[in-house]
Amino acid sequence: MRIEKQFTTMSSLTSNHWSKKEAYTVWMCFHARTTSSVLSTARPSTFVSFSSPFQFLSLSLTSFISIDCGATSGTSYEDSRGILYVSDDSYIDTGKNNKIDPKYTSPSNQASTLRSFPNETRNCYTLWNVTKGAKYLVRATFLYGNYDGKQMAQSSTPLQFDLVVNVGFWITVNITDASSEYAYEVVAVASNNFIWVCLVNINMETPFISVLELRPLKSNLYPYAFPNQSNAILFRLNYGPTNSATIRYPDDPYDRLWPWYQYDHTILRGLNTTENIGRYSVDNFEAPNSVLQTALTPVSSTNLTMDSYDAPSNNPNFPGY
Repeated sequence: MRIEKQFTTMSSLTSNHWSKKEAYTVWMCFHARTTSSVLSTARPSTFVSFSSPFQFLSLSLTSFISIDCGATSGTSYEDSRGILYVSDDSYIDTGKNNKIDPKYTSPSNQASTLRSFPNETRNCYTLWNVTKGAKYLVRATFLYGNYDGKQMAQSSTPLQFDLVVNVGFWITVNITDASSEYAYEVVAVASNNFIWVCLVNINMETPFISVLELRPLKSNLYPYAFPNQSNAILFRLNYGPTNSATIRYPDDPYDRLWPWYQYDHTILRGLNTTENIGRYSVDNFEAPNSVLQTALTPVSSTNLTMDSYDAPSNNPNFPGY
């Protein structure tokens, strides 16, 4: 089961401040079904699958851009999924390389290093060799790990700075836990043969970044992304999986992250099947089959109520927040 929520952002840069105009869009495709055979563990019941039809696209890994920020110059390696990660010195010429404190364990090898930007208000990565007019998923990941020894990134003293894609405001990064990875995603359309990703100092704090990734998307996906309007993904969830693993490439050819949803087993129970899930002919999201093969259903009720998910409170200027 999938649930994905996004908002659209439009921005213009004026002198030293950002003018922000945001429209809030929630994508939820509801499929209420009564079934006794589609899901292998199901009894006749009504369940809700947050899903969309899907046709798999074979993507070449050579079209992925995967940057291990702060790694030693010239570094390159393949991760366990066969994705090639490289150091960031070919994409930016400002900032300093750092390593997280050894006592903070990085869930991914890439997040063990980072690049910090103690100087300048705005520092930008230039992602080259993209196709003008094409659509891309851009993901920035942050792990503070007390790299500077200042014991920042706490709920009382969060680290905050802005992310900008091309010249449009993306989101305000808000880091409150030194040991957690924070991943932010945006769908952007390339207005040139490169995409800028910038970190902007807003509170006299030092921006930093651990991992920067770019993944090509089919043109029909995320239809509200335009050259002058990006779609920032608030969250993406996989409902009812049989384990806690995050689904991504190669199950999802676009390498989107599908973390599992933790639920109360006294209220909900998981459903799953090994069969391929039927698709509609028009699909604007293409959730992977492994996500659609699981779902949740009430334990003792015919109704399933999903609470509204509010956007982060650190973005008060967004309508609907």
